[in-house]
Amino acid sequence: MSNQKLQILSFIGVMFLVGLLFTGFGGYLAIRAVGAGSWESTKGTITRSVVGSKVERSVRLKKGSGMQTKQSIAVEYEYLVEGESFFNDQISFDRQSSNIDKLNAVSKKYSKGSTATVHYSPSNPQNSVLDNSFPVRAIIFLLLGIVLLVGGGFAVPLAKRQLAT
Repeated sequence: MSNQKLQILSFIGVMFLVGLLFTGFGGYLAIRAVGAGSWESTKGTITRSVVGSKVERSVRLKKGSGMQTKQSIAVEYEYLVEGESFFNDQISFDRQSSNIDKLNAVSKKYSKGSTATVHYSPSNPQNSVLDNSFPVRAIIFLLLGIVLLVGGGFAVPLAKRQLAT
């Protein structure tokens, strides 16, 4: 097999693999969020709400220190289900922004001592979130995965023609 044929087949294979991974991960996020739409809810109390900075090593292609400061938020809450107390720190199914203004808004919404609605799984009350809205990144991963799978599907007949010559 020639080097060009191997490169074409490898490219199509990687396209399919990445497409499957993206579609699978997006599907997992979507199924989890849709399932949480039917969860029970109760009132909970915010026990901790802190916006902070963390310095960590980053992978960089450019020269530099390789260190970067990331903003993050920590929100912890307590809630009761059938008289049993539970604690959790998951705000939503989506990743929190690192934008300081958005983090401060979330911290203000879920300030220490305030009351918030907690959505929990009836079969496993330890599994809970404060915001059970559909995660945007599920849509992004699903769409990218589908584009890669469809693109790979269109590339197969083109590659067959190219390899036949």
